[in-house]
Amino acid sequence: MDTIDLNRWAIYFVFGVPFLAWVLFTQRNPFRLIAVVAILIFVQRSFATRRYLWAIGVGPSVMVAYTAFIGLFLVRRRLPTLGVAAAAWGAFLFFALTAMLVGSLRGPTELLWNFHAFQELYLEGFLFFLIGAMAFTRDDELREFFTLLMVVGFLVTVAHYFCLSTGYRFPDFGESADEVRQFLYGGFFTNVNSQGCFYAMTLPIALSLVLSRLVSPAVRVLAAVSLVAMIGSLLLSWHRGGFIVTSLMVLIVIFSGGLRPSRAFVVVTGVALAALAGYFLALNLLPDTFARILETKGAQGLETERWTFWQMYIPVIVSHPFGVGLTAPIVLEVAREAGIPVVPHNIYMNMALQTGFVGLFAFLAVVGAVVFQNLRAWRRVLDPRRRQLLLQLFVAVSAFLLVGLAEPVYDNGQKLNNFFWLMCGISLSTSFRMLAEARRDRAESVVAAHGPFEQYPAPGL
Repeated sequence: MDTIDLNRWAIYFVFGVPFLAWVLFTQRNPFRLIAVVAILIFVQRSFATRRYLWAIGVGPSVMVAYTAFIGLFLVRRRLPTLGVAAAAWGAFLFFALTAMLVGSLRGPTELLWNFHAFQELYLEGFLFFLIGAMAFTRDDELREFFTLLMVVGFLVTVAHYFCLSTGYRFPDFGESADEVRQFLYGGFFTNVNSQGCFYAMTLPIALSLVLSRLVSPAVRVLAAVSLVAMIGSLLLSWHRGGFIVTSLMVLIVIFSGGLRPSRAFVVVTGVALAALAGYFLALNLLPDTFARILETKGAQGLETERWTFWQMYIPVIVSHPFGVGLTAPIVLEVAREAGIPVVPHNIYMNMALQTGFVGLFAFLAVVGAVVFQNLRAWRRVLDPRRRQLLLQLFVAVSAFLLVGLAEPVYDNGQKLNNFFWLMCGISLSTSFRMLAEARRDRAESVVAAHGPFEQYPAPGL
């Protein structure tokens, strides 16, 4: 009984049970999805951790995710159509399972830890992917979800500012590294690299809403406030990969709409002013912390030893074609045996080492199918409102994949990981839906112009 917090369990029963019932039966899918995201980011590993039955981990985000999945299934009455991604996911999970078994051979306790990683980084990723793929059947639902996502982004920044200014740390802070304990703390994400990647995925969406003339003025104001706040928080994170990828995604958002040169100049100027406002926000809210970050990290610039480590990892990966296991300690052990002091700061090399080349190819097949269908829909859909939604999904997915070139964001925790897979599922299903509706509209226009095909006689012999 000494280990049971009765107050916490009382909160679970008084508030948790009605909340799960609402997630299960609500008809507002944008709110159902944002509830999944909110519990994932704000509660899991911030205020509540997992409980384990041997290797099976259960926590708030998993419970809400499964409830949302059941609620969506009760409405849809079928699983989503995934196309090629279904086979790719099957292969991805199979090779991850194989790597889990390979890693378990290293010691009597390794099976437990490898299963933890398999559940959190792969099985739950597939669950969030399915939830995203089943979530929305209308454009207005997706547009409302993005508006609510800006609220989540703003709250992430508020928590970051609060933690840095007061010294408050969430209960999961005990897992943080010494450097993070000093001043580089990522709030709800703990790890500043994960937080920077989250901003790279969401900040361009905020900019897209600000620039859009297709949303209400209130939404544009909300997006503008979130945009400035996220810029300031990103500067305080000092995540170089986040800076670079966010800048690239911002340029894609600006120039993908075919703006006239004069309007493009105005937009670029406005973005520069927003960045300046974010800089002054960070500087005035936390001058000492900001000065310390500039002093400690500013001299580093873009210098990095990653290139050297990546070259050293290539022969290690080649010598383990079926992977070494799914946990970071196993990867680090193998690396140290090869004289490498750190894990690969690259999700692709890390996945190749963990699950083997076949596991990496399966992962690339899944995300490749998502990006391909998005770009295919972008080429064929002409409605600017729909193209904006496709663009927002594209930058969210692509930002994670690009940041992963230089940061181990896939293994930094299931918050960012599951959010990424959720966005992938939304992107794939939205692309399929818009492509199908575009084909139907073209067929109807042909019939309207020429009449039904049955009225024309069959060609003679």
